[in-house]
Amino acid sequence: MIYRKRTVPLIACLCVSVHVFALDLSLAEATARAKENNASFKQQQISLEQARRTKANEWNNFLPTIAVGAEAKNSHTNTTSDSSGKEKGFSNEWDWAITGSLSLTLSSSLPVSIKKDIVAYRSALESYNAAVNELEAKVASSYFTLVSNKENLAILTESLNLAKTEYDETNRRYGRGLASELDRLNAQYSYESIKPSIMSAESTYAANLAAFAVLIGLDSTDNLNLTDTLGMNKLSLPNSKQLAQDYVALRSDVLVKQYALETAKLNSLSTKLESY
Repeated sequence: MIYRKRTVPLIACLCVSVHVFALDLSLAEATARAKENNASFKQQQISLEQARRTKANEWNNFLPTIAVGAEAKNSHTNTTSDSSGKEKGFSNEWDWAITGSLSLTLSSSLPVSIKKDIVAYRSALESYNAAVNELEAKVASSYFTLVSNKENLAILTESLNLAKTEYDETNRRYGRGLASELDRLNAQYSYESIKPSIMSAESTYAANLAAFAVLIGLDSTDNLNLTDTLGMNKLSLPNSKQLAQDYVALRSDVLVKQYALETAKLNSLSTKLESY
């Protein structure tokens, strides 16, 4: 009897448990992310900071210019001897001089320039506040659109499941002769007609989710869970005339236009003063 040596490979199976964590995101957190990552909003912040620095540095025009200088001069003489034959020796003298000047140049248009910078800062601040409101509105609209899309998908999916149950039951009844061919076809149509609606809702949700991720600077939308729900609150508003009277003058775009008009007037005044 011949015994053959066989090598049996040992395969070790390593089981790895992967935990997938959901990203819970409230509206407040989404808005904070957008303010940190949105490029256009960052540009508004930079513009506001530049205007603030310009306004703060304008008072440097009232600081005098100081100039200080120093000068050292060395003079020496070397004589041989006087009439009696005695040497007078060597003399070495230093002359020191310190100079200084203080000057302050003021232009007649300087007060106008300062006011222009103040107006420019107010305009930049108003534009920034408008950008904040616009970004918050966009995030809220996008956020609750996704919530609505998801709820719509859940409703459609439930409708599909109910239609499938009804279709299966009708098929069983048809097989036992308790339902007509028309009943079976109607149940099948009700079931099949929901599928395109679900595909369209899924496509809409995916597109809105991608736009939302870009808006708030989200790298991945995998396992995203929106925690806030959509609620309806009754809003009581005055008539349109009263609304216009109370709020139009306070709109950011109206205020920015007013600041632009004031800046144009100051530019005209500054030009006139500099021509004198």
